[in-house]
Amino acid sequence: MKYLLLLLIIFLNKIEGRPSNTFENIRFNNDGAIKQDKVNIIDLLTLKGTSTVLSCDPIFSSEGAKKEATWFKDGSPIAYVTGETNAIYENRTLNFNNTIPKVGFLILSNIKMDDEGDYWCLRKDTGQIGEISRIRVSYIYKLEDDIELVATPSRPFEGEMVEIECAFSEAFPAPAVNWLFNGSTLPTRVNYAVAPNASLLIYHYSIADVGRYECVLTNFAGTTKAGITLSLPISSTAHSDSLQQRNIHRFNILQNNSLQQQNIHRFNILQNSTLMFLIGCLSTICLILIYLFGGMIWYRLMNRRPCIGQIPLWQSILRADPALAPGFRKVVAPTDSTRPRLLQTDEI
Repeated sequence: MKYLLLLLIIFLNKIEGRPSNTFENIRFNNDGAIKQDKVNIIDLLTLKGTSTVLSCDPIFSSEGAKKEATWFKDGSPIAYVTGETNAIYENRTLNFNNTIPKVGFLILSNIKMDDEGDYWCLRKDTGQIGEISRIRVSYIYKLEDDIELVATPSRPFEGEMVEIECAFSEAFPAPAVNWLFNGSTLPTRVNYAVAPNASLLIYHYSIADVGRYECVLTNFAGTTKAGITLSLPISSTAHSDSLQQRNIHRFNILQNNSLQQQNIHRFNILQNSTLMFLIGCLSTICLILIYLFGGMIWYRLMNRRPCIGQIPLWQSILRADPALAPGFRKVVAPTDSTRPRLLQTDEI
C-alpha cells in the first residue's frame, strides 16, 4: 500500500507536466555534477494554495536508499534529503490527509506565487541530476460584480449591428472565452459571431436578441464573468425619423459652414482689394512727386540765370523762380535812366 501511494503521487505529477529538452533560462549549480546527455524538463501547472510533491530520481531506487541529495531552486540549494527522508520547502505546515512515504521527496505546501521556478535534485556521490520540474502557478483575478460590458451602439435600431466587448482579467494561462445568453449557451443563430478579439457581434438586431449577455473567462484556476442587458430595439419608423433629423441637422451644419466660408472668402477679397487700392494710390502719388521733382530739375538746368559765384543745384532748386509761380505774369522792361524820354501827346 505504501509503494502504491508513492507511485500514484509520481503519476499525478507526471500527467500535469510536459517533457522538454530545452534548457533556456535555467541556472545550474555545477558543483559536484557530472555531464549528462539528456535531462528532462517537466512543466507543472499548479494552483495557488495547493500542494505538490517532487521526486528525486537519482536516489529513488533500492540502491539509493542511503544516499544523499541536494534540492535546488533556480540554481540555489534549498534542502538536503536522503533515500529515507523527505524535505518540506520552507518548513511549511502540511495540508495532506495521508502520510507521504519518505523517499527523498521535496514537498511544496500551500504554494505561493513566489514559488514559481525550476526545481531539481543532485545526487551527492555520483553527481547525477534528476529531472527539472518547472512550476508555474495558475491564477485568474475575479471581475468586480458592478462591471458591465460595453455595447456599441448602446441603444441599437432594429436591423442594426451590435458589438459587445468582452471584459478581460489578468490571468495565467490565458483564459478561454465563452458567451452566454440569458444564462445559457449562446443560441446557434446565423446573426451571432465571435470576433478575433473575443467581442460578440450581433447582426440585424431584433426583438429576439433582447436579453442578458455574459462573457465568461475560464482557465485552470477558475472562472469569472461580466454581462450586459440589451433592451428593445428602436423601431424602423423611429429610425427613419431619427435619420431624417440627423440628415437635416447635418444639412444645416453644412449650410452654416458654407455661408461662413463664403463670408470669410468675401472678407478676404475685400481686404485684398482695399490693400491693392491703397498700394495703387501710394504708387500714383510717388510717380507724381517724381515727375514734378524731375521737371523742376530739368527747368533749373535749362534756365539758370547768371550770378556771382557758383550755387549748387540743390540750392538753385530751392530758390523761388517767378516763372514757376502761379497766376498772370507781367513783363517789366528796364529804362535807360541816363537819357530822358519825351512823352508823346497821346501819352499825356
